[in-house]
Amino acid sequence: MKSILLIDDNSRRQRQSYGASYVDDEIFESILHHIECVNKDFDLSILDDYRCVMIHDSLEDFINGSFDENSHVAKDLIVEYLDDHQIPYVLFSDGHESTGIYDHSHNLVSLKKSDFYSRLRYFLEFYINESVFQFHILAYGSNFRKTLVTRNIKALFQKFDSKSPNERVTIHDLMPSNSEEEHYLEEIINLSQPKLGMDYNDILDYIEDNEISVRNFKLRINKILDTISKYGKNTYTWE
Repeated sequence: MKSILLIDDNSRRQRQSYGASYVDDEIFESILHHIECVNKDFDLSILDDYRCVMIHDSLEDFINGSFDENSHVAKDLIVEYLDDHQIPYVLFSDGHESTGIYDHSHNLVSLKKSDFYSRLRYFLEFYINESVFQFHILAYGSNFRKTLVTRNIKALFQKFDSKSPNERVTIHDLMPSNSEEEHYLEEIINLSQPKLGMDYNDILDYIEDNEISVRNFKLRINKILDTISKYGKNTYTWE
């Protein structure tokens, strides 16, 4: 059974213009299935056979042998079905932004078509190698770790605005201040594996057992970002 369904009504020539001829050449036929023509009679139960569905957000219904630019019933039905059955999906279209909008329910809800196709191959290769759908690749590109770590570091360091560089970092400093706030340090540590050599709980234990200053803590975290920026993955070891 193939894992990913791509529903795109654009032509083979258009995909070639995006550098995505590998779709029609079936380079990834073991995991990717592609269809172009759907309409209101599309059998939605087919979607249950896939772990992820990728849809052209401007998908036109195929009616009486041609695409109808004014009819998008199938796309709406498909998205509704995916939401109801909690199947991860990706929406792409020329009208979307280059930087994808990724939510924590594992749906990439907005991505520019040209960027989607330029990043899709790496997404597929990553899935083949790691058996994981890394939707951040589609949202931010191959060096998604840099984007995510940079964002989390900025938010994490703001927690130290009221502290001097020589003050000690406490566990309280690192915890979310409310239920809506993300675990910034945990995200950074998870994105730094496996080379970091310590998981999130190990890092918390280290900080609790050792006197580490704000300056030293920031230096260590920035070393993670430096190596990710340079190599696309962390090569820094905490100890």
